[in-house]
Amino acid sequence: EDLDSLLEREGRLPLERALALAAPIGAALDYAWERRKLVHRDIKPGNVFVTAKGEVKLLDFGIAARVRPATGHAAAEAPGSSGTAGYRAPEAGAPRREPSQALDVYAVAVMIYQMLEGRLPASANPARPAALSQQQWAVLASGFAADSGARPPTVTKLVAALREAAQDQAPPQAEVVHHDVPSPAEQLAKIARQK
Repeated sequence: EDLDSLLEREGRLPLERALALAAPIGAALDYAWERRKLVHRDIKPGNVFVTAKGEVKLLDFGIAARVRPATGHAAAEAPGSSGTAGYRAPEAGAPRREPSQALDVYAVAVMIYQMLEGRLPASANPARPAALSQQQWAVLASGFAADSGARPPTVTKLVAALREAAQDQAPPQAEVVHHDVPSPAEQLAKIARQK
């Protein structure tokens, strides 16, 4: 089923489940970038499929842009309005702009927010999801920052930073307090003195 259907069925997801779904997307995007210099540019729940075995598949590279190594510009550039509203980064419509992985980081960060909250971010400054600490929220919000330079460089790094922030928020281990307990002989001597 696609992620849209999964979210409709399961509702809001805990952070670790959302990250477990986002991590394979990051791996697929890393592969596409390293092998072909491709940027997907249309990541949304409808293009993410989860198999019966729990495998996550990223589909529909139909408007993906490839960066030409010699020029840095995209080959077969799709219109700037391509992509899906709500998941499309603000810079996506800039003319003659080199496609970058920041476009996909933006879309996945929005999708993670949606998995946690059950809806898309309502504004440029959405409220922090209740499931996230302030530190976790700072990481996620950086993923859909209006300034592409403020975003993590890849989806994989976004997921790793969210996991690290989650570990930093783990409750501290119970502190063992050692009290000076008198020996039985000392206790008997104290009782004898009190008599």
